[in-house]
Formats: sequence, C-alpha cells, structure tokens
Amino acid sequence: MKKFIATSVALTFCMGFVSYAQAECTTIDFEDSVTGTPVFGLYTVSPLLSIFGDEAMEVLQEDLTDITNFSILAYNSNGNGSNGPGGENWLPGVNAKSFGNASTVRGAISQDLRIEFNPDIAVASFAIDTSDFGDWFPSPSGGSNPRGVTLKAYDSDGVLLIGDGLSITGPDSDHDVFVAGLRNLTVTVNNAAIAYVMLEFDAVDPGVSFDNIEVCEIQQASIEVTDVVLNTDPETISYCISNEAGGNNTYVTLGDVTVSVGKKVKGVYTASCTIYPALGTLVTLEPGEQICYEEATCAPFESKTKALVEVDGAWNQLDEYRDKVWQDTSE
Repeated sequence: MKKFIATSVALTFCMGFVSYAQAECTTIDFEDSVTGTPVFGLYTVSPLLSIFGDEAMEVLQEDLTDITNFSILAYNSNGNGSNGPGGENWLPGVNAKSFGNASTVRGAISQDLRIEFNPDIAVASFAIDTSDFGDWFPSPSGGSNPRGVTLKAYDSDGVLLIGDGLSITGPDSDHDVFVAGLRNLTVTVNNAAIAYVMLEFDAVDPGVSFDNIEVCEIQQASIEVTDVVLNTDPETISYCISNEAGGNNTYVTLGDVTVSVGKKVKGVYTASCTIYPALGTLVTLEPGEQICYEEATCAPFESKTKALVEVDGAWNQLDEYRDKVWQDTSE
C-alpha cells in the first residue's frame, strides 16, 4: 500500500504492518510449568524476566474433577463454584495453569509484584492478565469497595514511564476469569526501554492469580528499499523505503539516502550524477510504515540507464545504530 506525489522532492507515506522479522513478542503462559513450582527469583520462569513479591507464589492448576477442591484451582477461587467445572464462568481447557498464592484462607495476602527484565533486552511493551479479580465484592460479603490495581513501567533510573490500571466498582466477570483475547493490563512506550514494572493493588483480593505475561522487545533497525522505477514524461525516479524491523514497537530513523543515475554494463554500475533528497536524512519510520518518494532526475534517461537508491545506516528509537547499506536498483 503506497502512493506517490510527483514533485521535485516530495514525500508521502502509508501505514501497513509487515510480518515479524524476528521474534518480537514472547508470551509466558505457564502451561508447561509443573504445578507448585515457585515463580519468584532471578529468571525462574523465563530468561527474559524475574518476578518478586512479598508473599510466595507458585504455579497453580485447575482441579478438573472435583469442584469442591479449591486448593489447586488455577486462580484459587476460595469456594466460588461459578469458576469451577459447570459454573457460569468456567472455561474448560482454557488457561489451565497460572500463578498466585496457593493459600485457600482469606486474609491480608499481598499480591503486589515487581517484575524486572533482563538488561540484555530492550522492552517496549509488557502485558499481564489477572483473574479472580474483583469477585470478592461488594460488602457486606466481606469484600472491599471499590477494587483497583495499577501496572506501572519504569526505566533503569527508576523514572516512571507510563501506567495502566483497572478499577472495579461492581462484580466484573471479565476479570473474574481469563477471557480469551482480553488483555487485562498493558503498558507500552515508544522512546525508552522498560527496565521493570510494578503491579500494585489498592486492597487485597484473595485468590487473585496471573497468567499470559507478554514481553515485546525493541528490535535492531532494519529497512528495505523497493520499487525503484524510471518514469517518463516527465523523467522522474520513484522508490519506496519501509521499516522492516518487525512487529509494532520498533521505530527506525534513516541514515543518508542517496539516489544516483548511471549505467550498468556487464554487472557493473557507474553513476553519472547523484541526488540527495531534501527529506531523505533522519526520517523516522513508525512500525510497519512505508514512505515513497518521487525525484526529478539529475541526468537524461538513455539506453541502459539505471537508478540506484541507497540508505546508509539506520537507528532504532534507543539510538542503537546499525552500520549497514540497504539498496535497490531499477530494472
């Protein structure tokens, strides 16, 4: 998807998402974890992150056979039959495992979490699902009113980057079970790397558990030069440059863009003149974005005339430079 504006130096763009060049996002769903395995500690659940908290938490699993056995329910519902087999909120076979506190006793159990990311990766987005959240509500059944939870993202200097939250003022089944496709809490930043996140609850809601942790990384800069065409009447050169870093989180700033006109004889290209597009340096492409230019030629088109478009180097939004030349020629 692209379009051109024919001026001496013109720029327009269109948006479109491309296939991932690398594994940008990783989801941790605990399905392959052994029930009862502790989750706190350095890289216990994944080499990407470490989870810490005030109260011990472990991998929990739904009891598929006995609705009265609440000790190993995926989100420890403490006797809420609607979450068990046959209950109105029961999702058979969906998210059979998660992690949380295994105690079946209602009490002041802290569910606040600190999740730290491996310093070798640059995290742009983080998401986590909560379950059995907000069902112990309202009074006089013993619950608190209202109930809220906040997810906050920080950089390596401890500076708050962004936050997300849920506030429940009445029974809310959307967060009382793991609903397919529903991301409870998500934080995304565009110009920095998330070093750690804090999950903070306004008040204790016994039996809450967590699942479907998603970590999306900022990739190295990658682009592609395509669709180099010599146009006639008038003679112009058109071409496109796209962000090929992959995914939805990596922004790419272009290095020097040059367009040359010359001839290719026996596989060897010789330029006769070079164009330096006025908007061709330090242009930033959003994830999946493609920009298309159309330039006035610097030399008449003759037999065997070819155009060569080059981009020398590129950066991602963390100013990580990739020393590479991307190029394409007209056919």
